[in-house]
Amino acid sequence: MEFQFGPSYAKRNTIRVLMAVANAAIGDSRVIKTAQTIHKLGFKVTLVGIGGESSKTLITQFPFEIVQMRNPRYLMEDMGLWKINGGAIDYAKFAELFAQQIVDHSKRQYPFDILHTHDMIGLSVGAYIRRHIGQKCFWIHDIHEYVAGLTDIAENLRDPFHKAEREHIHEPDVLTTVSEPLARKLREAYDLSQIHVLLNAPRLSDFDNHFANDVRTSARLERKTPQICYLGNVKPIRGVDLVVTAIEKLPKVHLSVVSNSTSGLNGLTTMAADLKIAHRLHTHPYVQFYNVTSYVRTATVGVHPIRRYPNSEIALPNKLFEYMHAGIPSIVSDSAAMKAFVAEHDIGCVFESGNSESLSAQIEICLDRVRSDLGWRDHILAASRRFNWEIQEDTLARIYDSYVGLQKIPSASNVTQGKIAHLPTASAGQPRTLSDGLSRIGRSAVSLAISRHPYGYEPDEYIENAFGDIDRVGDQLNSLAARFDIFHFHSRTLLHSSDRRYPTANDALALKTTGKRLYFSFRGSECRVGEIFRLASPYHYVNDEPSLFRDVFSDISKTQYIESISRIFDGIFVTDPELQSYVPNSVILPRVVNLDEYDYSPSAEIDCPLIVHAPSNRGVKGTQFVLEAVNRLRDDGFNFEFSLVEGVSHEEAKALYRSADIVIDQLRIGWYGVLGVEAMALGKPVISYIRDDIKHYLPTPLPLAIANPDNLLEVLKQLIQDSELRQSLGSRARDYAVKMHDASAVASNLAQLYDTKTVGSQPSSILDFVASQQEQDYSNSKGWAIDLRGAGSSVSKGFRRLRFRFLTFLSLAERDGWRSAGRKAFSKLTPSLRRRDG
Repeated sequence: MEFQFGPSYAKRNTIRVLMAVANAAIGDSRVIKTAQTIHKLGFKVTLVGIGGESSKTLITQFPFEIVQMRNPRYLMEDMGLWKINGGAIDYAKFAELFAQQIVDHSKRQYPFDILHTHDMIGLSVGAYIRRHIGQKCFWIHDIHEYVAGLTDIAENLRDPFHKAEREHIHEPDVLTTVSEPLARKLREAYDLSQIHVLLNAPRLSDFDNHFANDVRTSARLERKTPQICYLGNVKPIRGVDLVVTAIEKLPKVHLSVVSNSTSGLNGLTTMAADLKIAHRLHTHPYVQFYNVTSYVRTATVGVHPIRRYPNSEIALPNKLFEYMHAGIPSIVSDSAAMKAFVAEHDIGCVFESGNSESLSAQIEICLDRVRSDLGWRDHILAASRRFNWEIQEDTLARIYDSYVGLQKIPSASNVTQGKIAHLPTASAGQPRTLSDGLSRIGRSAVSLAISRHPYGYEPDEYIENAFGDIDRVGDQLNSLAARFDIFHFHSRTLLHSSDRRYPTANDALALKTTGKRLYFSFRGSECRVGEIFRLASPYHYVNDEPSLFRDVFSDISKTQYIESISRIFDGIFVTDPELQSYVPNSVILPRVVNLDEYDYSPSAEIDCPLIVHAPSNRGVKGTQFVLEAVNRLRDDGFNFEFSLVEGVSHEEAKALYRSADIVIDQLRIGWYGVLGVEAMALGKPVISYIRDDIKHYLPTPLPLAIANPDNLLEVLKQLIQDSELRQSLGSRARDYAVKMHDASAVASNLAQLYDTKTVGSQPSSILDFVASQQEQDYSNSKGWAIDLRGAGSSVSKGFRRLRFRFLTFLSLAERDGWRSAGRKAFSKLTPSLRRRDG
């Protein structure tokens, strides 16, 4: 399911989801995919998992909030309740302590509307939360396992979960599970009317034939060498030892095991050494779940040799679908559900569970067919089109929208037709294009800029850049407040310090006290936190562009800036999912283009295509890698032309884009930029780096060619040589630009967000903003990062004095008007907040 910025997205944005799972969350691909889907639909998601011994931990790099609570084990140890009565674990108490932490957390945050729990402990956790939050919430529970069939674990471990299942399975409003055979078992056992099936399948969009890493290369095997691949945990019930035994009799066959099960892998290694086949066993660490299908695509066959027991009989495991999506056949044991599935869809072979000779024979049969039936791979890939996460996303959307349909979303009627200001930056023409789009749909909107853009993007009006002077900005705000009801800031506010200290954003706070509605769009470097960027993109430029990170915009100052802005604005936007990694649960407001200015100009059917690259910053856009690839292509004799567009106005650049046959956008950030939007609107094939974890926001087939510094050369070769591919890609690009980036359509949905009543800032959030500025100012001057409210008594007293002064400011604003109150209050606040000299 691709991301869609439409009316439904705007409507869902008011609804908060609390998702809970009794594991670390970040390693559970099903849970993460589910949270990603729900968030992509527009819901505000908080995912809660279990962490370590310390207090709760906030996990970064995800587009939604992830919180790991303190592991209940340690709470139980503190209470003397861990493994008592002969070493048994009281899982009911474990679930209660986990759930209580979630309840406490939610009470300190905004209330949630939907509760979504997972797996065996999740039923007990959900039941406790529902009883103790003091509100009725819509509850969805996802059943991962057939509890009664878990005969591979001790009965005293299984029984508590089975008991909880019997007690609570009728309480959730919606039940989902992993396979139809399991759904049938549950319906029969508990007389359930409906359980929705969400197959644990990978996304179609995850597969990348240009992915730089693969299991064959990692094992250093030649292309002709038969390679069997196993994915997942290695423990006796999984039967991987059978594969080692089976390949002993197949001297040309190698086995690659992709797993992090250290003890299990050690056992296999010892076994292979004893059989004198250690050189044919290869072990590989896990890759990210969204890279699995690309990683195993070069294997010959996938295997799942699980031994038969009640739970395996109804299982359709994720590895079965991952092999399908990689285009390789599966060899599986004769557990009932897998056996039937493989036979029905002709995607592999079946052997007798526990029988290594049967497995060895089926490996030979499967390898023979791979060699002789050259169309089998295409058949398997075609089958994956019917079993993928995108289809499961449609089911999730229907479930969630069944709740949304019951809700009446309140509108902010006092500003529905208010006048809108987009300010104070030109931002590659985006504020102007948005305000033009709003005007075309009948809304009164104006773009204002404090400075001229180097490429000639013009706003509707220029306003004075007061350079942080409170009195001059005060006069500006008086004038602007009389003209506009909605203020939409881009990248910064009028009061802005380069180090983000006081008085940054205090103009927004002043407007807030007058009842104006405030929105903020983060657009790039002002929120791209270096440490997160370093983790998220292997092609980051944190070390190459210190002016955007260490020298001026430190990670601490960016994080504080994001938190400060989030506390006082009614809505927070980012331009794409890459930026949501730094501003979790923000709203994606796509980049826009006025389609009237971009006529469809498809790539010509010529043998010498023109490649265009137009960097606004060479280091950021990856120009070095573009030039290296271009030089390599020239040396190899490829026929093409190349134009590097720099130092010209936007209008001149657009004329050059129209003549292009291939446009290279950016290669380091992880999403396409304004150049990519404009080129797609013209119907050009665009090359850009899209991060693997957010590719699923794009439609399938893709509307652009994904490349990075490692594979740009290969992607360019393919596009230079294939004019039909260029034309089909350009056609998809134009369709996508019309659907996703048309300024009028985006403006229409933005207007709906303006008109939807949000929770808004709480008084405590505004106080937090003031406290954060004092903290920010002090910690920046000293080089410290401190929490004032957790510090010593003198600091606490200082915070109370600050709070008193600010409450005085609010009361004065209500009585005398914001400007008079502001001057009185700021005269008192300024000495304590401004510590320019440390």
